[in-house]
Amino acid sequence: LLGKMGKSDPNDKRKCIIASFGIVYPNSKDAKDLTFALDTKAAIEKLKKTPIIIKEKADYKFVVKFKIQHDIVSALKFVNSVYKGGIRIEKKSHMMGSYAPGKDYTWNSPVFQAPHGVIARGTYKAKTQFLDDDKQNHLDIEYSLNIKK
Repeated sequence: LLGKMGKSDPNDKRKCIIASFGIVYPNSKDAKDLTFALDTKAAIEKLKKTPIIIKEKADYKFVVKFKIQHDIVSALKFVNSVYKGGIRIEKKSHMMGSYAPGKDYTWNSPVFQAPHGVIARGTYKAKTQFLDDDKQNHLDIEYSLNIKK
């Protein structure tokens, strides 16, 4: 079931290492895809401080690159909460799957459409967690989204 175990650092006890987080615009020639490394605490802080600009009504999806080590991770989920003005306006959970150790993986979210209209424009704060069925939180990240005309 475990197959061949790839190289992993025995001193690093994490089972799931989130290497990067990105936003891809599958139907746009104008928008530039973004990728943020998440390999250090400084990189995670940079993501928190760097607003992501999305044009209203734009289609986008999240892309996560990660590695599993030491043991199987079952039912890994991408849980995303979005806030505007300090009030949570959306919480969605997406099943990423179960993964064997020793490999690098890429997960693509479903395609979302950015909100539109005068009321929808503005700054949103988002918090994303990577949780498994053992209720282990593998990583918390925060970022801001700016919806623009």
